[in-house]
Amino acid sequence: MFEEIKKGFSLFKLLVILLTIAVSIYLFGILWQFLGNFSDVIVIAVLAWLLSFILEPLVDIASKFLRVQKFGRL
Repeated sequence: MFEEIKKGFSLFKLLVILLTIAVSIYLFGILWQFLGNFSDVIVIAVLAWLLSFILEPLVDIASKFLRVQKFGRL
């Protein structure tokens, strides 16, 4: 009798795991579609960050050379 209960419980655990994986894949698809709508904005934000990261050393050099104070630093 206990063997049947153990077998049923392990099948139930397997079913729960498979359903969790299926729901996770479905929710990932929905999230991917949602982020796809904002892909242009995300690309622009990443490119702006990259440009500021690249230009920061040049701004440091120019501010020291011209003896001006940089704004935006806290």
